[in-house]
Amino acid sequence: MGNAVPRHAAPAQQAYIDKPERHLIEDMRNTIVVGRIGNGRFTKSYHCKEDGVSVVVKVYVKQDVDEDLEQWRVGIAKVAEALRHCPNLSPYRRAFAGKKPAGRGVTGAAYCVRQHFWSNLYDRLGTRPFLSFVEKQWVAYQLLRAVEQCHARGVGHGDLTCENVAVTSWTWLLLVDFASFKPTILKDDGPEFDYYFCGSRGSRCYVAPERFLSDQDRAAAAAPAAAAVAPDNSASEFSSAKVNSPSSSGAAAAAPSSELTAAMDVFSLGCVLAEVFRNGTPTFDLATVVRTLKTKDAEFEAPTLEKKCPRGLCDAIAAMLARDPAKRGSAVDHRRKLEADGVLPREFSSFVYDFFVKVLLEAKTPDDRVALVCAEYGSIMREMAGVDDPDGAAFFKRRTKVGDDDQNLLEDDECDVENAASKGQPPAAAKKKKEVPSSATPPRGRIAHLFAAFAERASGLSSSNDEDDDDSYFDDDDDGRGIKKKNSSPSSTRGGGQRGRRVPASNKKNTKVPSIDAFEELSTEDLVARTEALLKAYEDVEAATVEETKKADDLKQRKLTSASASSKRAKKVRSSSRSRKKPNGGSLVLVAQLVCVTMRHARWPRTKLSALALLSRFGVYLDDEARLQRLVPHIVSLLDDATAAVRARAVRALASVVARVESFGASDAALFPKYVFPSLNPMFADTEESVVVAFAESLATFAEAAARFLDKNRTPPATNRFGGATEEEGGGTSTGSSGATATTTTTPAEAATKASSGDDDDDENDENDDDENDDDDDDDEKRASSKNKK
Repeated sequence: MGNAVPRHAAPAQQAYIDKPERHLIEDMRNTIVVGRIGNGRFTKSYHCKEDGVSVVVKVYVKQDVDEDLEQWRVGIAKVAEALRHCPNLSPYRRAFAGKKPAGRGVTGAAYCVRQHFWSNLYDRLGTRPFLSFVEKQWVAYQLLRAVEQCHARGVGHGDLTCENVAVTSWTWLLLVDFASFKPTILKDDGPEFDYYFCGSRGSRCYVAPERFLSDQDRAAAAAPAAAAVAPDNSASEFSSAKVNSPSSSGAAAAAPSSELTAAMDVFSLGCVLAEVFRNGTPTFDLATVVRTLKTKDAEFEAPTLEKKCPRGLCDAIAAMLARDPAKRGSAVDHRRKLEADGVLPREFSSFVYDFFVKVLLEAKTPDDRVALVCAEYGSIMREMAGVDDPDGAAFFKRRTKVGDDDQNLLEDDECDVENAASKGQPPAAAKKKKEVPSSATPPRGRIAHLFAAFAERASGLSSSNDEDDDDSYFDDDDDGRGIKKKNSSPSSTRGGGQRGRRVPASNKKNTKVPSIDAFEELSTEDLVARTEALLKAYEDVEAATVEETKKADDLKQRKLTSASASSKRAKKVRSSSRSRKKPNGGSLVLVAQLVCVTMRHARWPRTKLSALALLSRFGVYLDDEARLQRLVPHIVSLLDDATAAVRARAVRALASVVARVESFGASDAALFPKYVFPSLNPMFADTEESVVVAFAESLATFAEAAARFLDKNRTPPATNRFGGATEEEGGGTSTGSSGATATTTTTPAEAATKASSGDDDDDENDENDDDENDDDDDDDEKRASSKNKK
């Protein structure tokens, strides 16, 4: 399979060669063909639906009816078994040969089936939003880990290209299409490269140079050009799981072939990495590789990477592209060296990679992924953004508890309603305040009851115990400012209504409160007298407590001021340390991208609310490009959600993100008039009051952000060299024959010369006018004298 040069087919077979899906439809009747993928010649790839699952089926049309492909089927199965638990590898799930066709001259076909991915690295490099530099580093790290996983299990890829690197929507990479059945040695001037390795990528060449041999050198291809990789990552032969041995019974005419080596995959890896950091520009083509091979002792020219690339990365890629296989090194060595030199962020190995593997293996649904991010929020912020946020970690930890309500990210009173409903209580009963039952008082004794209550109140003022000392004003259970006051229920008092008044110890009395019966036995005059006495005693108590209350309030105010100042200093220190450590959030954009693409497919509203809260928090530390290209589009997509709470939270999250944008590119200049404001228009007429309230609260923030965008996007008026305005604003401009307007500049000296010459011209004009007037007078005199003579 694949080691024989293609031959001319019989006329009956040509119809199946032109349309291999005919074989596919006959042999896989439960499979629906969705479409063709690529334009490969050796195998034809199709996107299919098998039992409702998207798969890729590669069809190989046999060159001979009796061609035996059992050896290749067994080899592909061994590779799949060896790479089954590797997180960055996706081998073929199964391989099988179709049934023998009944038609005369029809050879049949063989099939390889694997999981379908919607995007590959080649497509991702040209898709918006383009990969940031941190994401390119993350791609490079995963590629090194993927090749390392292959070689550690004694498996070579054989056709490592950008098209054979699948990329998920959250930038997780998987190597696919392991080509152990393709020939290792190729002719340097034959059609084999075009037939086996040249697909939709055109003339891009990722094949190692030692795989191209002339006819004279093909006899020596049996000896490996470089030692292979063993499971312990050392340079030795591949293990017995090697499946790319050449020739089958139907490929007797194939040229001798050597085994695939680790150095060949490392060369292909260098080409892919260079293409990633060149924004999709190909590294080599076939002509460049062959020309370099024909030049003795010539090395491949190191590709020019983007300016942000550090020197260590350029050196590593140049080493991978060395002509001598022994100088290329291994994937694990390059990864460790790049981490030690700081080219790849160290948090990739310490936290990020393990976290994404956990997401891949444990989070089966979008809701599970968001819940996992919430559970790991503290570690994410600490490792990826360099920020300690214990309050945020505790907040998001509560979001992961089973049984939380969908409204748990709303206001506290709404949460109380939902929690009460979950316990079987009606919302109205949960919202109703506790009422103190009033004692039944007969109508006849109502006045006496009021006097008794008044006496008890006055007695309570004078006999109240000492309150907690002032240090109890500060408590751990705070209201967001680190401050809480105990026993802070308000007391209705006369004379200003201060709370928590304390009575001096000298004025405290153990007054016995009379009973209601005692008041009923008194006459009206006695009741009036006692009332006046109580009022006088109350006024004395109030006057005595004013001074001490003022002192207590002053002390509390001083402590409040001190606590606020210390809190501001602590926040300033934390913010300065954050800015020094990770000014742009580091690799936090990777998790933000995961949350963005996941919340669109979340099933429960509580998951979307948690995701929006995460994005609002991540937006504080991300750069402006990530805010505009990643966060804003995904938040806007939730503005038309079916749940009102999600729409309201999306409005607030959008306002929080756009308010932090300071710089933007030309493509984002019309963000508000063409994207944000049209998306917010339905909020005016929303039927839910909570959404309208959220929009009203955020309207000023949107207006300020839009004004900032407009001011930065406004082009300054054109001026001449000396600050003068153009003709449109009163300056001098001249229009040539072509219609273009040219601005004329005038120096101060020329202006003065023109002004003086203008004055001279005015004097000359005045003199000419006087002469003309004199001539007119002479003519009038001549006419008058002639009339007199007559």
